Amino acid sequence: MSSVNPTTAGDQAVQSATPNTGAELDIASSNIGTPSVTSFSSIRDNVQDCIVNSINSVLDQSTEYSASDVTTWVDSITSNCLDNLRKLSEKFKYIVSVMVLQRSPAGFHLFTTCYWDQANDGSVTHRWDNKNLHCVVVVYGVAY
Repeated sequence: MSSVNPTTAGDQAVQSATPNTGAELDIASSNIGTPSVTSFSSIRDNVQDCIVNSINSVLDQSTEYSASDVTTWVDSITSNCLDNLRKLSEKFKYIVSVMVLQRSPAGFHLFTTCYWDQANDGSVTHRWDNKNLHCVVVVYGVAY
């Protein structure tokens, strides 16, 4: 039995990337859909790809910030991300949080904490930027 320890999403490195060419997520990985996947760390790179592809399916470098469009963007990103995460492994309950902010000189700080099984659970945080806005996506995977 593994020990349960508190951890924070703040401990995870926030990664930033430029959008790719919009290629679809390749779900042909050896970890995908197999019952042997029990640790979030074993699918972390695939989760990162899910996040990037979900953002790139909605936003691009020319997207202007529009408060009236944010709800639609967030809904599309979360839905797309959850659909692809379920294809990776159904051994986890997933939580997807998406924040879209207008780019400005004002600061923004985000901190979350979880009490979970560090051996099997995990999170990935990804920050995407263009000249007009910031998009931060956090995915938590809790094994069950």
